[in-house]
Amino acid sequence: MKKLEVYLRVYFGIFPKANGGSEEQQVQAMSHLKNYFEENSGELSKDPTILPLFALPFVQDPKTHPVFKELLQVKHAPSK
Repeated sequence: MKKLEVYLRVYFGIFPKANGGSEEQQVQAMSHLKNYFEENSGELSKDPTILPLFALPFVQDPKTHPVFKELLQVKHAPSK
């Protein structure tokens, strides 16, 4: 269950940047994500799949970062 919470927090952390939110919204969302990681680092750092996400709040441009760019791509539903 903790992993789901992490992925939801990451989603809401990147949502403003991925969807053209204001600079203030983007900074605030990443700040919340950073605080969450700081407060739960002991437990979360034990999971190797979550560990790379700790860097996300410190990456200047996640859209171009090789690890995070996939998180910020807009996916379209296939047409019928």
